[in-house]
Amino acid sequence: MRDNCRAVLRSLPALLPFILAVSLQAATLCVDPHGAKGCYSTIPAAIAAASPGDIVQVRQGTYPGAISLTKSLTLQAAPGAKPVIDANGRPNGIVVNIFSPNTTEWTWSGAVQGFEVKNALFEGILVINAFGVVILDNYVHSNDQALDVSTGTCPGLNTTLEPNEQANCGGGIHLIGANVSSVLRNLVEDNAVGILVTDETVASGAVRIAGNLVRDNSYDGILFATYPPFHSVSYSAIERNRCYHNGTIGKSGGAGILLFSPNLDGFNLFNSISYNDLRENSGPGVAFHQLSNGSADEFSVPVGGDILGNYFSGNGPDTGAFATSGSTGINIHEAFFVNVFSIQRNQFADEAIDIAFLATDGSTVPIQFNDFGDDRGVGISWPGSGATSVLNGTYNWWGCPVGSSFGCRYLLRGGGSDVGTTIVAPALTDPLDLKLR
Repeated sequence: MRDNCRAVLRSLPALLPFILAVSLQAATLCVDPHGAKGCYSTIPAAIAAASPGDIVQVRQGTYPGAISLTKSLTLQAAPGAKPVIDANGRPNGIVVNIFSPNTTEWTWSGAVQGFEVKNALFEGILVINAFGVVILDNYVHSNDQALDVSTGTCPGLNTTLEPNEQANCGGGIHLIGANVSSVLRNLVEDNAVGILVTDETVASGAVRIAGNLVRDNSYDGILFATYPPFHSVSYSAIERNRCYHNGTIGKSGGAGILLFSPNLDGFNLFNSISYNDLRENSGPGVAFHQLSNGSADEFSVPVGGDILGNYFSGNGPDTGAFATSGSTGINIHEAFFVNVFSIQRNQFADEAIDIAFLATDGSTVPIQFNDFGDDRGVGISWPGSGATSVLNGTYNWWGCPVGSSFGCRYLLRGGGSDVGTTIVAPALTDPLDLKLR
């Protein structure tokens, strides 16, 4: 490590001319609704005049939607300003689309920071084939206006680009084919889905969804979904978000965080869910759903990835073929074997079922060091996952010193020979001091 550090330090003098050249080339262009003080009066005009790497700063005011970033720029609010992108009657508020199909090289796709984005027919912010894009400190609300809830359709949506988004119009913030990109510290409310990451064009990977407040959206709060032709959504992190009261229309959906694929060809691979606060969503706090091949039944596939340090309170039941019998913290219900790295150090309150798990033969599930609360109910529901599956439920707090017991929280096992092996002892004799509330 020291040798590597010394090598970097030795290289800095040689890199300085390059760094300074890049810094000197970047320019800051301003936008003012009245064109004051030499600023452009419209955002598209400033974007057209900017060169890749420039900064476009937007002053206070209300601007029409359908802003398109087709070059690598930073689009940001001016200091102290909170400009509004009102996309009323327009497809999107802001679209970032830098990728060129004629090159094999990824380029930095830019940043969007500090805007209020509202009233779009479809997504408030749509990012297509992004590398290194950052969506930061925005207020994204009241989008997906074209959604017809009664029919589950989104008239006018570009079905060539988004063939699978009829039911949610793309959500408030939608990343399609995103890589090494981040969605940070945004307030996302009153959309169909809050934040959506999908893979219709290319694989999405190394995406970080962190520090957002995602609340009061019609369906799910945060959704990772893999769709035909199934490039995958992988190696990403959903961390330190607050997901409250999602699923407001009371129909299907409504998880705080949902990982989904319509059949076994699509995978959410090695995605971690950590330190999120998940309360009073109409579905489970965290759910994994996957449709099995050739079947209309919905199941889930988490392949790897930790579910670590989350707080769950007062969420709702899952529905359909993956239904749970009551309010549920985590529901993993799928048509393939599962190897979840760990479900650890989570805290549950006011859930009928803290963790529900159903998978096929060969699954290995470590569920340890969780606080299942102090009331009576199901800590872990394990109806059956094949004779060779193993659930390691040791070192959990079941609400009383004796461990899993019908007098406190307990393990609910299925019957028959396909339940596999369940281990719940030793248990913790005192609750963990997780400090997650």
